[in-house]
Amino acid sequence: MAGSVTSRAVPNAQSARLVTRVVSGPSLNDDTLEEIWAFYRRFVDRSKAPFLDGVRRTEKVVLGREGHGGPLRAFVAVSMLDLRHGGATYGVMHGAWAAIDPAFRGGHLLHWVGLATFLNYKSRHPLRRTYVAIMASTYKSYLLMARNLAEFWPNRHAPTPAREADLLDTTMRRIASADWDREAGVVRRYGQLRYREGVVADEGDQGDPDVVFYAARNARQPEGDSLACLAPLSFKNWSFVASRAVRRTGQRLARLGRSRPNR
Repeated sequence: MAGSVTSRAVPNAQSARLVTRVVSGPSLNDDTLEEIWAFYRRFVDRSKAPFLDGVRRTEKVVLGREGHGGPLRAFVAVSMLDLRHGGATYGVMHGAWAAIDPAFRGGHLLHWVGLATFLNYKSRHPLRRTYVAIMASTYKSYLLMARNLAEFWPNRHAPTPAREADLLDTTMRRIASADWDREAGVVRRYGQLRYREGVVADEGDQGDPDVVFYAARNARQPEGDSLACLAPLSFKNWSFVASRAVRRTGQRLARLGRSRPNR
């Protein structure tokens, strides 16, 4: 995993290329950690030391640069957890952090990271039921689930099934410890961090029912609280992800075609 490099085009106004490198958290040197911190603090106001300590412990870190050797434009951190619950072992992909420069969004980077991590894990545990868990600190991170998955929890259409509610509790106890509030379904931050975008109190709900739902479930978002979310990495969900990605790509190409001058 460490040192592998993949180049991929990301749609943006300059048609630049995002070159990604996948490394393990423990292998990151101090200079790279400082670069990650300088990039990530653009999106959140928080303490430096606990954040970097967490990054160092992360299984997989994806660094996206603008061209070879260019400035950092994307940072994703993810780990796979083996959790015992109800006499069975589950695989839970924990999406710890993700930040992408606005000019490089829309290129399916998070989908690629998730799929690669999932396939690697399933190659070792083909029969194990697998989920993804995130702490949605912004409504934008919550909408990544609401817009791209057929099944996820919590959502406004259906209650969380008992098994998934218990598995989410097990997961959050593992990664958030005493900060996890099961009754509320959120990870408490006690005002220790605040995001610079995606906060409903700052940007409004835009009349979106999923954002309204998120705001109701995470009432202390301005204090940094995160809504705990879980989704099965099932064929149904992966098919839904693929169909949405194809649709967005088609829409983007259509917009580019309309924007080109007639010759």
